[in-house]
Amino acid sequence: MKNNVAVFILIMLVASSFKYKSKTAGEGARVDEEKFNIFPESTTEPGYEHLITKMQEANRALTSGNPEKTRALWSRSDDVSIFCGSSGIEVKGWNSVEQRLEWFASQVAEGSAYSYERISCQAGDHFGSLQQTEHYKSPDGKTMDLGVTVLFKKEGKEWKIIHRHAETLNTRIASM
Repeated sequence: MKNNVAVFILIMLVASSFKYKSKTAGEGARVDEEKFNIFPESTTEPGYEHLITKMQEANRALTSGNPEKTRALWSRSDDVSIFCGSSGIEVKGWNSVEQRLEWFASQVAEGSAYSYERISCQAGDHFGSLQQTEHYKSPDGKTMDLGVTVLFKKEGKEWKIIHRHAETLNTRIASM
């Protein structure tokens, strides 16, 4: 008997949800997607594109052992962060992020190469994101391929990096 009551209640809940969905859709009710979309597709601000170009130049400088250009692009707030999934490193706060950038620059062999492939880049009024693959090659031929997500925040009139997440790509996946 208990099972029958539970099944009945479940059926009533499912049925009422369909009724509600069809009624609201039929009456032309619409969810205001703009309220939920922090990255409207139409936003391509020249200042944001300039930031992305500067970031790519800074990554090249970083692979030459110079963290200065990269450092200049980061916000100085306490909630900035870097996650390096493959190494398990997570740093938070500007002081820790700055130390991590300096450490990385000190680990790179002179003559290393950097290249990237942009996957997606979007910006809203206050926040932006970049997804890309990054490819590093040391002079001795060792390579490292990363899947990277970078988040940006507009501070005043300037875009700043607030988060970077990098994961090692073990294999390349062919398109299906």
